[in-house]
Amino acid sequence: MKKTVDLDELVKNTPCPCDYSCLKKGYCCKATSERVIDGTIVSIVPDNDSAQINCNYYIGFGGGSYCSCPVHVELCRRGLLKKPCELVTQSPKAGDPQTGTDADSTA
Repeated sequence: MKKTVDLDELVKNTPCPCDYSCLKKGYCCKATSERVIDGTIVSIVPDNDSAQINCNYYIGFGGGSYCSCPVHVELCRRGLLKKPCELVTQSPKAGDPQTGTDADSTA
């Protein structure tokens, strides 16, 4: 039987250096949340500035990136997080190059 966590109580008791961006924006630290691991951490894919993440809950280990914030874990467990706008890729329009450098393409 899964334990039900009161989100309001969790937020009240969890200090957040990111100003609760996961609650306000629906994502945390400009990272895409992938999955909850063992109910305690979230596997994440940070944006290019991952070296600048200044959060006590951020864990870089074994080539992966993880978040141990209890609020982030619970929101991810409930499926309430989304990708940051900067990380969402959009399909190219007809006639647009498929890459940023199209010098090697053939006509």
